[in-house]
Amino acid sequence: MSDQKPNDSRRRFLKLNAMTLATLPVTALVLGGTVSRKAFAADAERLSESDPQAKALHYVKDASQSNQRQAADHFCHNCLHFQGKSGDDWGPCNIFGGRLVHRKGWCAAWAKQG
Repeated sequence: MSDQKPNDSRRRFLKLNAMTLATLPVTALVLGGTVSRKAFAADAERLSESDPQAKALHYVKDASQSNQRQAADHFCHNCLHFQGKSGDDWGPCNIFGGRLVHRKGWCAAWAKQG
């Protein structure tokens, strides 16, 4: 049997977890600091209109094909969730887990940029 009290073991566990969580941002900077967003986007997959999440949110690659869109100026490229650079045809979308959406696309999660 161990000489440790149950609370000592729990405290040690919590301290170890706290230290691990505190080092995660630094580790991410050291290991991932050289990876650009563009390199990540190049590896991401393009969202298919047949994807279940895309279907649920009525995603279309060409917004002009949607009868759900609220306004003619609503496109992925001017949506809050679009993370692509200006002029890129495809860019990551926060709603779809970073998968690429077409800049002229649209979905029901469209939100005006700040």
